[in-house]
Amino acid sequence: MRSIAGLSAVFFILTVTQAKTAQGEPRIYTLTRVDAESRAIGNSLTSKKSDNLLVAKSKALEAQKAKSMPQVTLEGHYRYLSEVPTARMGYSELQFGQHNNYSVGPILSYKIYDGGADEKSTLSIETQIRGQEQIRENAHLKSALAARLAYGRLQGSLEELQMVAESLHIAQLQEQDVEKRLRVGVSSRSDVLAVKQEVNQLKLKFFSAQGALTQNINEIFALINENIRPEILIPTGAKISESLGGIPEANFILHLDDMAQTLTQLKEGVTHLAVNTHPGVTSLSETSASLKLAAESIESEAYPHVHAFIKSSYDYPNGPLDEKVWQNSLGLSFSLTLYDAGLRQNLGVEKHLAAKNAQLEKEELLRDFRSLWRDKMSAIHSLDEQSKILQNSIVLAEQEASIVERNHKAGAAIYLEVQRAHNQVLEMRIQLVRIKTRKMEALASLNYLSAHNKLQTRESTP
Repeated sequence: MRSIAGLSAVFFILTVTQAKTAQGEPRIYTLTRVDAESRAIGNSLTSKKSDNLLVAKSKALEAQKAKSMPQVTLEGHYRYLSEVPTARMGYSELQFGQHNNYSVGPILSYKIYDGGADEKSTLSIETQIRGQEQIRENAHLKSALAARLAYGRLQGSLEELQMVAESLHIAQLQEQDVEKRLRVGVSSRSDVLAVKQEVNQLKLKFFSAQGALTQNINEIFALINENIRPEILIPTGAKISESLGGIPEANFILHLDDMAQTLTQLKEGVTHLAVNTHPGVTSLSETSASLKLAAESIESEAYPHVHAFIKSSYDYPNGPLDEKVWQNSLGLSFSLTLYDAGLRQNLGVEKHLAAKNAQLEKEELLRDFRSLWRDKMSAIHSLDEQSKILQNSIVLAEQEASIVERNHKAGAAIYLEVQRAHNQVLEMRIQLVRIKTRKMEALASLNYLSAHNKLQTRESTP
């Protein structure tokens, strides 16, 4: 996939004229790892959703606490009686009531006892909030991880481009030298063809590396929500100062942190597997605890509910008297659910099972974390050993290339041998960069598993 993307980028680059950007000068863009992480966290939609959910949970807590406060309502009712009781008193008949009856007025009520249902529901929501805070922190960790992975790939692809550019520049100088030697008769036509073929192969590698760099720039720009870039991106690095023949001039110069410095900082961020403190784990613990409290709150609904109330109302009629009256009253109300067709029981079982599932998810996540930790630690050990071998091989290959070059100048070797030696050095150097990139990716994952978000920056020495 990367090679296809690289070839696509090459196609677009080749269609661009040999000129600078529309503004006349290439754009210089500096991006540090710290800035990339900070902007990735700030622009993460997952983090923003977590923030919104945290606010929503806080409002739910306020609403739940309001249930424990006195409630003031306006009550009213109207009733028509078709039959009004009467009694004969001597020669007259006395009517006890009226056909039309109504009452309206405020009532203050306060829940005295509910078996602890409201209290446990409040505790459940408070636990949810703590869990949501951990979810938000985990979202920040994941955003930082994504930024570190993307930044590492970006550094690796820029290093590769700079290595290929350096080799291409040297090959073009050698091309000029071989052509001069041909004109004075100390070089062969086969040497000229070989060096030209080497230059062409290095140009292809350059365009491929430039395409990979473009892809990685687009990836990290999507993470940090950066839109400042040319429509057709032709990137290069600040260390590529030489003008390369047959290569379109870059319109985007990229400045990044030193790769070795980033490796050191990432290594310092690896402490130990955060078994009990990782936000991804603690959020599931809080979720389980919240669901258990919610189940207990539902079960507490089986206890009696007792309310005290004070009421002031405008009533008609006033008992048997045909008149309106302000009536003040106070009292207690009592309610107890005798039958609900298994409603509370089923809801309680549902919450308990959900709590158990949260615990199972926690155990599964811990298993995955432990497995990933072991895999990444093993990978780093293997990459370190490979790096040692490659560094030694590069030294030997550079010595061999130097000997072959001297033999070629002395006429004891053809240029194809020089080309082979140069390609061997370049491929080893690129392979070493890719190993460093893979090590950065492994260290970034270990930083996430260590729940390490903020890395200390370090000023680079000139």
